[in-house]
Amino acid sequence: MKWGKQVVAAWNGSHPSGQVSAEEIPAGKSSEEVIGASITAGNTPCLVFNTAPAAVPQFQKQGGLVALDSFSDGVSYIQQRTGPRADQYKSPDGRFYQMPWKTNPVMIFYNKQAFQKAGINTANPPLKTYSEFLQTAKTVVAKGGVKAAIWPAPSSEFFQPWFDFYPLFIAQTGKQLVADGQPQFNNPDGVAVGSFWKQLYDQKLAPRELYNGDAFGDQKAAMAIVGPLLFPEPVRPGRPPGLRHAAPAHLGPVMGQPGRRRAAARRGPRPAARDLGIFRPGRGGRPGPAGAGAFHPAPAGLRLPEPRQR
Repeated sequence: MKWGKQVVAAWNGSHPSGQVSAEEIPAGKSSEEVIGASITAGNTPCLVFNTAPAAVPQFQKQGGLVALDSFSDGVSYIQQRTGPRADQYKSPDGRFYQMPWKTNPVMIFYNKQAFQKAGINTANPPLKTYSEFLQTAKTVVAKGGVKAAIWPAPSSEFFQPWFDFYPLFIAQTGKQLVADGQPQFNNPDGVAVGSFWKQLYDQKLAPRELYNGDAFGDQKAAMAIVGPLLFPEPVRPGRPPGLRHAAPAHLGPVMGQPGRRRAAARRGPRPAARDLGIFRPGRGGRPGPAGAGAFHPAPAGLRLPEPRQR
């Protein structure tokens, strides 16, 4: 929020006739859940700075997005800033409804105190293979003073697999779930990931019920598979080499529902697109004021770690 407040203040200081405001996603709710509900209710914001790329086509189907292609420099700016990787953010109709602006690499975080209490090596924990992870999970639940080894949401929202199945599948294969219209997970690698999670649930190392809040932050779970932007304060990540590669970018769609009146977005898509100037990178490639925010910019040439087979 520090970065967001600085951006809003800087923008409003330079644009007295085009003031903007920012609102935080409510605690305990995902951005995808909140955005989808706002489209349904007809009170969408003009811009969204935080959502997963795979969710954007769903928002588009709901009628809640404006194509950035409709602006004269929309496509050219995205392609110039992001490079060839920008194409993966196109929607099924071939248009851009989102602009990559930062990455939030998904990785495994672990509670070093819980690991230490359980007698697990905190500098190089045994998490590099499924069998190591399962054994470590058993140990930390038995001796680490936590209820769960890991506690992903077992609910049915379409985006939840991005924090359990999908990161491990990418770490194992380096592939997306679908390529050229064909599923990539209907194979031994995909089955192995599913089997791994089944063992965690069957052995009660991952609860089957939904936790109301942040199980990792509340120290009820010893581990979490999330991006570092989840945490309000800096933390030291536990990043096992074999599970580190899963980096969906967080993106900024322009929201718009023609014909619906709503306080947050009634100025229309073109003023909102003008406000996208907030995205223009400052020093160090960051959008807006430099030095604020713990995210990784997503310019052309950014290299992500290669997946490692396990």
